[in-house]
Amino acid sequence: MNMTDASTVYIARQAIFDVDQKVVAYELLYRNGQENFATVTNASLATARVVTNALLEMGLAQLTAGTPAFINVPGEFLVAQGHTVLPPDAVVLELLESEVPDDVVRRAIADLRREGYRVALDDFGPGDIRADLLDIADIVKVDVRSTPLEALPSLHRELRGREVTTLAEKVETHAEFERLRLMGFELFQGFFFERPVVMSRNTLQPEALTMVKLFTELSRPDAEFSEVTRLIQSDVGLSHRLLKLVNSAAYGLSSRVASLREAVVYLGLNSVRNLVVLLSLAEVGGKPAELSITALIRARMCEALADGEAQSRDSAFTVGLLSVLDAFYDVPLQLLVDELPLTTEVSRALVAHEGMLGEILDSAIAFQRGRWSETALRGLPGDDKLRDVYLDAVRWTEGIRRELRMEY
Repeated sequence: MNMTDASTVYIARQAIFDVDQKVVAYELLYRNGQENFATVTNASLATARVVTNALLEMGLAQLTAGTPAFINVPGEFLVAQGHTVLPPDAVVLELLESEVPDDVVRRAIADLRREGYRVALDDFGPGDIRADLLDIADIVKVDVRSTPLEALPSLHRELRGREVTTLAEKVETHAEFERLRLMGFELFQGFFFERPVVMSRNTLQPEALTMVKLFTELSRPDAEFSEVTRLIQSDVGLSHRLLKLVNSAAYGLSSRVASLREAVVYLGLNSVRNLVVLLSLAEVGGKPAELSITALIRARMCEALADGEAQSRDSAFTVGLLSVLDAFYDVPLQLLVDELPLTTEVSRALVAHEGMLGEILDSAIAFQRGRWSETALRGLPGDDKLRDVYLDAVRWTEGIRRELRMEY
C-alpha cells in the first residue's frame, strides 16, 4: 500500500472496565499520527476529527465492539449540536475538565439528555467548577492521580449521593484497583488495564469546494433534497461517507440503503448539515480532480444506461461513482465494499461486475477506456447510443467541474 500521511486517519482507543475487569466501553482519543500522544490546541477541531474518523472512516461499532464510545467534547460542540450525528445509545459525551459551565452550555446538556444522550464529567476532582452539573450528569470520571488519596473516600460518597455512576481513571496498579473497588467505584480506566491503542486507516477525502456549496445549500430554509443529493453526488468521497454512515450498525436499518437519495432522505437535512460541518472542520484534503471527473462521467453513464424506475437509475449511478474507490484508497475494492453494506446487487456489480448493473458498469468502463469491441458483448445500446451517453456525461461533468472549479 502506498499512501501518504495526508490520506491516513488516526484514532486511539482505551478500554473502560467494570468491577469484574470486563470491558464495558472504550474512550476514543484524538491522534494525528502513530505517536501515542497528542497536543490539542483546538478542542472543537480535535472532537470533530475524532467523530468523523470514528463514525465515517473506521466505523463506530467496529472501534468499540458494540459497546458505548466515550468522546471528549467542549461545550461549544454541544451548543452547535455537533453531537446530533452520533446515535444517542452508542456514545457517552465527556465534558472537558477545562469547561466553564455557563447557562448556554447547561441548557445544551439538559436538551441532549432529553434526547437520550448520556453525559460524563471528565477529570473531576474536589472543588471542581462543574459541580453544579452533577444533577444532570450520568457518569463522573475521577482522576485518581491528581486527587489526594485521603480526599477520595469523601469525594466518592458525595458523588454517590448525587446518584451518578463513578469511574476511576488513571488507575496504574492492582493495589489501586482493589482499593478503589472496595471504596465503591463502579468503572475503571488506566494503564493497569490497558494503554491507549492507536488505530489507523487510509481514507477518501471530499472536495473542499463541494463542502462549501453543500453547506450553503443546506443552510437555506427552503433547501431541497434534490439539490443536496446532486451536490453530494458530485463528490465521491462524501458519497461514500454518507452511504457508509446510513448503512452502519449504529442506525440499525432493517434493509440496506442503495442510493444517495435514500441516504439523504433517511438522515434528514439537519444531520447531513452537521456532517458537512464536521467534515469541513476536520480539514481533510482531496485526491486529484481527474479521478473525481472519471468517477462522475462513469456514474452519469451508468445512470443513463439503466432502464426502469428511479431507484434502479440511482443504484446504477452509485455503482459508477463508487467503482473508483480502490484508486482513491489504494486498496482492493473488495475490502472497501465489505465495510460498506450495500445491497447484494450493487456489491456484486462493484466487485464481480455481475448482474445487469455489472454489465452496465463494464460497458461504461470499456467505452471510457476506448475498448469499443467489449461494449458490443453486453447486450446494451450500440456504439452510437453509447457515444451519445458518453458525450452527455462529459458535458454534465464539465458543468459540475466549472461550478465547483475542479482543476485538471
